Parts: sequence; C-alpha cells; structure tokens
Amino acid sequence: MKIHFIDMGQGLATLLQFPKGIVLIDAGTQILGGKKESEVKVTSYLTDFFQKNPSYNSTIDAIIVTHNHEDHTGSIPAIAKLFKVKNIVSTDHKVGQDVQGPPAKDKNIKTFFVDYDKVLAVLPNGLTNAQIDPIGDYNGVDPEIKIFSGSHKEADWNKGLLDNPNFHSLAIRVKFGKASFLFIGDMQEESIDFMLTKYEGHTDVFDVDVYQVGHHGSANATTEQLLDEMSPQIAVMSASHKEDTQKGSGFDYGHPNIHIVDMLTQKITGTRDKARYGFVYDGHSSTDHNTRISKKITKKIYCTCWDNTIVIAATPAGEYTVHTGK
Repeated sequence: MKIHFIDMGQGLATLLQFPKGIVLIDAGTQILGGKKESEVKVTSYLTDFFQKNPSYNSTIDAIIVTHNHEDHTGSIPAIAKLFKVKNIVSTDHKVGQDVQGPPAKDKNIKTFFVDYDKVLAVLPNGLTNAQIDPIGDYNGVDPEIKIFSGSHKEADWNKGLLDNPNFHSLAIRVKFGKASFLFIGDMQEESIDFMLTKYEGHTDVFDVDVYQVGHHGSANATTEQLLDEMSPQIAVMSASHKEDTQKGSGFDYGHPNIHIVDMLTQKITGTRDKARYGFVYDGHSSTDHNTRISKKITKKIYCTCWDNTIVIAATPAGEYTVHTGK
C-alpha cells in the first residue's frame, strides 16, 4: 500500500492507496488566504492519481474526516462532484459548515458519525464497520481501519473545550499486515490524555510505526506519553511552506513548532538516509514572537512544508520506503 500526504498548504489531505481501494483521511482547504488554491492542489492531485491508476475507476471508497474544521473538510464538496464517493465517516460533533453539509446529503453516499459511546462500547478493540473499513482482502492481506476516539459529551469537559472541534477529533489506526499508522487529526493535549486514560492497560493499541503528527506540528498536540506508547519509526506533518505568511498559514499559527520537532527527534527511531534542513517556529502564532529557525533534520521526520508531497510505500512485512517531492 501507499500513503500520500498531499502538499496542499496549511491543512490536511491524506490518500490511502490500497491494492483493492482508496480511502481519504481528511480533505481540507487552507482557511482565510489560499482557500481556492489549496482546493485546486487537492483535486488536481486526485485527478492526476486516478488518471495514472485507472483501475480504481475514479472511486473513493471512504472519506474519513477527523473533525469539522475547514482545513480538514473544505475540499470534500469539490471531491464529491469530481469523483464517486461511497462513504463519509466523521466525528459526531457538528458545527456550522461541516461534512454534514451537501456531500453527506447525497443519497448515493452512506454516512456514519462517531461519538465516544460507540468507541467505548468496543474498548479496547477499536470501532470498525463496512463504512469505516470498506477495503477488501488482496493476496491474503486484509487491511484494517479502526477508530479509537470520537466526539465528546458535555460531561467530559468544560464548555470552552467542548466548543472546539479539535477536541472531538477521531484517532484512526490503519494496519496493512505488519505495517501500522496512526492519524489523530487535531487532537490536543487534553483530548490525548483523555483517550490514553480510557485505554489504560490497553495502550498497546497505539503501538504503530508511522505517526501523522497531530495538529500540523502544533505545540499543543503531541505528548511524550503518546509517543512512548506509539514508539514510531516515522513522523509526518502537514503545514504550509515558509514563503506563505498570509493569514491562516503555518507562519500564522507557528507550525511546525520547534518543541514538537525536538520531541519527535528524541522519540522517532528511524534515521534519514541523508540529513536535510527544515524550518520550525519558536512561538505559538505570528503574534507570539514567532521566529523562523532553520533546523537540521536527521531522523525520519517529514513535513509537506519541507518535503512537498510525501508518499510512504509500505509492505505487509512492515517495511517502509519514503518518497518526497524534494
């Protein structure tokens, strides 16, 4: 299988290419500045992909949306017009403009929304069904897609946290034989701690090789405990390039953050064949003394902001090859 971390600006769009089908995890647009440009990047990448891979019949078996923020959902309406989408799975936390909009009202698209009650009912196994995991067996390898978190109820947190879609992000684990991946959307420290507490005694379910870094490498969205439970070989972030300093860019938010990259450097076990320099920020936003710093990257830590589109090829034996656009 291959996982394509699409370079689409400050947002997230990840294509999971299995031998027997296609899944997207998030498909956003950059908010504020660069919205249309980022949508074109996503749809153009998918158009080119399907032209090169006609056996998939321009069909997306499922779009799994980690949470309802535009930088994770904004390209979905355009995608649903251009390609056949069979299923949409999302957190059950609803906001004004979200995936419960036009694509989810299409009678040809099946929808499934996930809250924590559904996840905890099957703890620690992870939630799955034919919409979450519509991909079939190929040569004796049956890919596995499971969800380990969902939207919260009022009893979990105070209203300030409950109103933020980040805290309702889905944690999605994908396995392909011995290869394993974890995607956590924009989960922040509080929601990560909540999830790990719920899985106390069973945190081995988060032991994966590849980690899509939470919240675009933000300072508030990866913890040492989570990294210890994962013990990942490879980490991938999605953020905008350093030339983009407009509102809604990685510069505007301070992504990726130096403290998170330092933490990843200590915890990631894989080493790049050739070191490179990438930029990081030392603040939390452009108004928080946000200084861009050049940093030598020796570990297998990647960012679309440094490497353009990143494609990881994985074998059922758990072997990985990383291809970057640079």
